[in-house]
Amino acid sequence: MLMNKPQKGMIDDFPADMKKYNFIKSKIDEVARLFSYAEYDAPVLEPVELYASKSSDELVKEQSYLFTDRGGRNLMLRPEMTPSLARMVSQIIKEKPKPFKWYACPKCYRYERPQKGRLREFRQLNFDCIGDSTVYADFEMLQTVISVLNTFKVPRHTYEIRYNHRGLMQEICLAAGMPATALGALFQLVDKKNKIPPDDFQSALSGLCGNNTAQINALLSARSPSDVRSLIPNQQNTRLDETIKKFFEFTELLGSTECAQNTVFSPETVRGLDYYTGLVFEVYDTRGSIGRALFGGGRYDNLISHFSSESVSGIGFGMGIYIFSIFLEELNVMPSFKDGPDTEAVFIIPVAIQNTAFCFTAAEKLRKNAIPAEVSAQILPLKKQFTKATQRGFTYAAVIGDTEMQSGQIKIKNLTDGSEVMRKLT
Repeated sequence: MLMNKPQKGMIDDFPADMKKYNFIKSKIDEVARLFSYAEYDAPVLEPVELYASKSSDELVKEQSYLFTDRGGRNLMLRPEMTPSLARMVSQIIKEKPKPFKWYACPKCYRYERPQKGRLREFRQLNFDCIGDSTVYADFEMLQTVISVLNTFKVPRHTYEIRYNHRGLMQEICLAAGMPATALGALFQLVDKKNKIPPDDFQSALSGLCGNNTAQINALLSARSPSDVRSLIPNQQNTRLDETIKKFFEFTELLGSTECAQNTVFSPETVRGLDYYTGLVFEVYDTRGSIGRALFGGGRYDNLISHFSSESVSGIGFGMGIYIFSIFLEELNVMPSFKDGPDTEAVFIIPVAIQNTAFCFTAAEKLRKNAIPAEVSAQILPLKKQFTKATQRGFTYAAVIGDTEMQSGQIKIKNLTDGSEVMRKLT
């Protein structure tokens, strides 16, 4: 007998699950409309090299579904959407006005250990703004994040947004004497800092940084942008100076708005993917139930250049729909959904076989008035018909016999409270 369960780390979406997803998606669509984002999609299969040079080695070599197709091409199921977005934008970058403000809710795949809120197959919300390198675009992206949370009525005290500037971290590390070749491994290690024992982290950090270990630890211990400023080497460095200026322009803008209520500077927030170059941020559940970032993102300056000669900066974020739905359910801000029909649907019951044809006419007229309707396929005693309707999840039912056929009116009964209303079929 064939196995009737999905593959490990994947789940079946039953009708109630799809209703939950569609509810979340409808809210996201509204946020996208308010911030002038347009929806897009891309193939679920991409060449391995699309990710090999733009994401972390761990993502490609350890966490991806890889295979060779019949044409000998090395492909993977997309583990994230941003490289696909960059590939698509590069096709039109010289033809269309910028910025590109796009969003998507694709299915993505990662071969990693399933756990609470983390699956191998998952839907992920992505918002990206490409072609605007200003701090205002950075700030608006945080506004978008907060708008998503507000749309679902998430209380402000239940989350915080931890932010940092990866470019600033990089320039400070380089100025302190860290070799550029070690930065990718350093940021991936820092990204895992809270997932491994402190002694193991310090041992790995010493192996990477050598004489710079104390300076890196001081940087990771900073609790405000001002603390970071005090660690900046006193030397001429134009690129570092420009990075500092831009970062502090952002923090000043942030501090002048209500968005600052939920944002916390966090030098340990660096994101694990290699293409991030500027502002990075992650949203955390402050109650501690989820235990990791709900979603996050940041600025990437070099991703489009892999496909186009035009240098274009982008910023975006991704959010796992599954983990977000768990968060919403734990906060009791998510409506409950059932596998059955729409709550307004009417179950139409024929008294006898000669009434059946008219029942279908009645159903058609209800649907023309935007009322969902279904005709019972069986002739049964009314008590059994009502039981069947309730078991199926219907809230309303209408019995049609000769009288209803002659009058053109039906009595719609609420199966929950027993109330009834008359409706003329028009």
